[in-house]
Amino acid sequence: MNNIYKGVSPIEILVFIAIVTFLVAIAIPLYDHYVMRTKMNKVFDVIVEHSTAVGEYFVREGVMPLTASDAGLDTSANQSEHLKLIIYANISPTQVNMSYTLDNFSEEVDDATIVYKGAAAADGVNWACESSEVSNEYLPDRCQGRS
Repeated sequence: MNNIYKGVSPIEILVFIAIVTFLVAIAIPLYDHYVMRTKMNKVFDVIVEHSTAVGEYFVREGVMPLTASDAGLDTSANQSEHLKLIIYANISPTQVNMSYTLDNFSEEVDDATIVYKGAAAADGVNWACESSEVSNEYLPDRCQGRS
């Protein structure tokens, strides 16, 4: 018998649509997660820069900077498109808090705050990160209690 293949059957089209739908259903949430982590890493570039400057000041002077400008910090939010507000607070000669309010992420994360707390230690400054408003899945390992 001589069968000539003349096209695609409706069943083949339905199978193709089902496979593509399944792949898209998996890919979109993974991509969204990747985008959120990338934005958060950009914010943490600023946070790490600030914590390094404060740590260097503490090692050099023996106390935490009284103001952000003492450590040479730029606290304007225009350092990242994902920051709305940066607040530097000297708690004591051995403690500082730096608060970062997020912007341009998503509805669930916009206006959330990450607080980076510095405490004097024998070898410099130990940093702790807190944010009850941002899911751990978006935070870097150093903010989740892992190194």
